[in-house]
Amino acid sequence: MNKLRVAIVEDEELVAEELKQMLLELRPEIEIAAHLESVSESTKWLSENSVDLLFLDIHLGDGNSFSIFEKIELNTPVVFTTAYDEYAIQAFKLNSIDFLLKPVDTDDLQQALDRVDAMRNAFDVPKEEEEKSRFQLPQSYRKRFLISGGNKMKSISIDEIAYFRAEGKYLYLIDKQGNSSLVDNSLKELENQLNPELFYRINRKMILHYDCINEVIAFSKNRKKVIISPAPSDPLETIVSQERTRDFMQWLNQ
Repeated sequence: MNKLRVAIVEDEELVAEELKQMLLELRPEIEIAAHLESVSESTKWLSENSVDLLFLDIHLGDGNSFSIFEKIELNTPVVFTTAYDEYAIQAFKLNSIDFLLKPVDTDDLQQALDRVDAMRNAFDVPKEEEEKSRFQLPQSYRKRFLISGGNKMKSISIDEIAYFRAEGKYLYLIDKQGNSSLVDNSLKELENQLNPELFYRINRKMILHYDCINEVIAFSKNRKKVIISPAPSDPLETIVSQERTRDFMQWLNQ
């Protein structure tokens, strides 16, 4: 694997220097290719140079760093750093592989670098495996559900679904308009039938479609609460179970 080239976008000199030292202590082989301090400077430099990883502060002196993505096409993996957590969802919908709250913790930074390694290793596929994968058929996932209502039946496409919700022994499909329909499946069955890029099971009662997620907020030290629309009758239903929290945050970042 090639040496990791990193750029740091941070308008506070001391914070940038501290992050640089933490990176070099964890990975002495890392190359710090640039320290950038503003949206304008970063936009110009990144349009002319490339790195393997970008540490990006959200609040910069001349604006919000999300605007960089509006000015140039940027495919570089990003670790966002900020003192505020309300930007998590917006960050994860970009190129983010992690979202670190300031002051950056060494363990959190180590985990972010481990994710980068895992991502780079995933693309470093042996040639024989690459050849083998060409002949594997893609998995087929559910595209629609046939719903019965009285004497009528209608087909609901995956794109119309907000989430699935279990209540006792029954399972309901909730569409984006808030309509509820009974489906003849279990959550476990649906996990194998739904495209995992679009749907995620956050706990023992709910599977969410990515598009229904409005916000993710901290609920307790190791748990998250998901704000979705249409809103469920019981807001506590959208708490991500503790054992799924880390995987869920990674799923948001796929």
